[in-house]
Amino acid sequence: MTRFRNAFLALIFALGCSWVFQASAPRFPQRTPASPESPCHWDASAQVIYFPQLHWPPHSESVSAELFQPILAAQSALAQIILEHPEFAIFSEGFSADQLASQIDPSDETVAEARRLFPNVRTGNARPESFDLGALGFAAGTFLARHGAVGTLFLLGVVKVVHKTLTVDEGNANNDAVNARIAELPQGTRLAEDPVLKKLIFSDREAYASQEILHYLKRHPTQKALLVFGKSHDFAPYFTSLHFARAKCE
Repeated sequence: MTRFRNAFLALIFALGCSWVFQASAPRFPQRTPASPESPCHWDASAQVIYFPQLHWPPHSESVSAELFQPILAAQSALAQIILEHPEFAIFSEGFSADQLASQIDPSDETVAEARRLFPNVRTGNARPESFDLGALGFAAGTFLARHGAVGTLFLLGVVKVVHKTLTVDEGNANNDAVNARIAELPQGTRLAEDPVLKKLIFSDREAYASQEILHYLKRHPTQKALLVFGKSHDFAPYFTSLHFARAKCE
């Protein structure tokens, strides 16, 4: 998948985006206003729904059990939302180009693994309950936690398009600015307290993602957008002209 250069992503965890560092998995209600089967809830009339995800730390081969469980719970919930709402246009953090399922190489090892682990989903029997925590075996759950719900369902061909949340130029410029700022700071500086880095990693990336969604919805005014992004972001100020909602899974 084409992604913008993300060498700075590990830094995000030090800057308050440490979404996965929670002591226990979130509790999900069984019934919700948005859907009778959804593990999360939001205002069903919203046009932009932000899912504040917990995800696998970038570049990490493994995580502790304390991290694994909340990551898996969050991605399980997100997978069920996507399957319950195939009408949503999905915008996922980190993508600098729209991804099309029609361009997936079936011989790729990761694609083959996804299809082996989720055979029922691949054969067209994709149901939200297939991704319920109680239905996932260890291997399938580990794959889902590592690759995320959007990535897993995309590899399986269920998600046909994943929309970008910034351009290649924006991603490269943002990455270069982060690296330059880090080089400027004296050794020992607490990076999480630097306002310049906070703006680059939070405000700027929020603005990029919001702009992509606003442009899309201007062309597709009846469409709903699902924005999948880290938990520590605040997108509400960017969607004052649209009905915006943050999904709650607790």
